[in-house]
Amino acid sequence: AALWLFALHPVAESSDPYAGFAPPFTDGSGATGPSGPFRGAPSPLPFALPEVERAHDLFAGRLFTGSTATESHFRQYAAHSRILHLATHAFADDRQPLYSGLLFSPEADTTFDGSLYAYEIYHLDLPAELAVMSACNTGYGELAEGEGVVSLGRAFSYAGCRSVVMSLWLANDAATATIVSDFYGYLAGGMPKDEALRQAKLNYLSTADGLTAHPYFWGALVAVGDMRPLPARGAPWGWMALGALGLGALAFWRFVKKA
Repeated sequence: AALWLFALHPVAESSDPYAGFAPPFTDGSGATGPSGPFRGAPSPLPFALPEVERAHDLFAGRLFTGSTATESHFRQYAAHSRILHLATHAFADDRQPLYSGLLFSPEADTTFDGSLYAYEIYHLDLPAELAVMSACNTGYGELAEGEGVVSLGRAFSYAGCRSVVMSLWLANDAATATIVSDFYGYLAGGMPKDEALRQAKLNYLSTADGLTAHPYFWGALVAVGDMRPLPARGAPWGWMALGALGLGALAFWRFVKKA
């Protein structure tokens, strides 16, 4: 059944391999822990920029930093990118999870306010292979009966992203950047997404000290969805699924005929 649904809804070909966003935050008013700022309140994120630059070096595509990391640019280019990467601040609303959101730069945006809410994401078309939200609480939300966790990650999945990397609690800036950067390196090498994230965490732990080795720093990021390696550019997944479905039907027909 899953294969049939997948065949009916092939992933649209995206023109850009990557779109990364790292807005600037300079007011210094955010949450800070013993090993640096967390990605949940608008404090500076010094490691977000090198994080997206590392991914851009590996996959090319588009990079939006500083005042160019606007909500308008996200809405313009997200629907045409195979990988979406948001290294920013996020906020979770416990009582009204549809009002959880991600922050962009409002400086040069004359159309949108710089806060992308979950209810807005549900109305977007985001046929990406992968969305990485390295921000606080992007996988956190209300547990709704029959729905699961109503989070920003769920909104991206609903909008069409085949796989999502999200955080279950506050994301430390330095630890998150280290893990996500290595994650992209393993992805570029053809590793499955879940294994790439696992190896990136092991790399982080190999150099962490007694404090930063605590799971609080590295355990927040999880991957959900399609865990296969990123397909080669232009891989005809929809046609491959239809072909597999046809072969399965042919094998079943031959089995019935012999019986």
